[in-house]
Amino acid sequence: MKGIKDIQFSREINGLAVSIPDKGVILINPDRWGKLPYEERLYVLLHEYGHIKGKTFNEFEADEIAFKHYVKMGLDPDGAVRALEALKKNGRWVNPEHKQRAMIQIQRVNKHKQSKGIAAYQGCQVASFAGGMAALQSLGFISQGLASILTADENLEATKAQAGASIENARAQVSIAQMAAENKKSLIIAAVLITLIIAAAIVFK
Repeated sequence: MKGIKDIQFSREINGLAVSIPDKGVILINPDRWGKLPYEERLYVLLHEYGHIKGKTFNEFEADEIAFKHYVKMGLDPDGAVRALEALKKNGRWVNPEHKQRAMIQIQRVNKHKQSKGIAAYQGCQVASFAGGMAALQSLGFISQGLASILTADENLEATKAQAGASIENARAQVSIAQMAAENKKSLIIAAVLITLIIAAAIVFK
């Protein structure tokens, strides 16, 4: 089975990801990649794998291959639709081909649900990006090394997000402390002024 030989991150590509079928290489834009939920990331990888496996640049053929393996992994078919809807810009379709691909994907999903039953997708077998990487590895689509690299990158992004949240929380706590200090200072000044006014009133009484 022809699998993914290498995955590289590049900000020079215009879209989210592109593949070089004859070399088995996938290029991913890290800026856009980091904004996608894990289900959509997995679909992107499967779509590019579709190009490699089918040795084709045809987007529709790659979608068909990707969807077949996506649902085989136990993922919710609707995620395959959301992955294509992520191609919209400001909520609108700019590329007619993208819209057509999404429409075909919706038809594909509806047909699949009718044949398998909606209840079959109430529980997702792959509940994380790491789980998806393990599934792709077991299917022979990706090597253990590449799976480990992508999973490590996923964990790093999660760590960065947590660190960012901690920093923002610390800043908020500092702001609250500063406000409390300013209020305390104002109360002290007010107390001093009141004391001086009372003292002056007594002196000049």
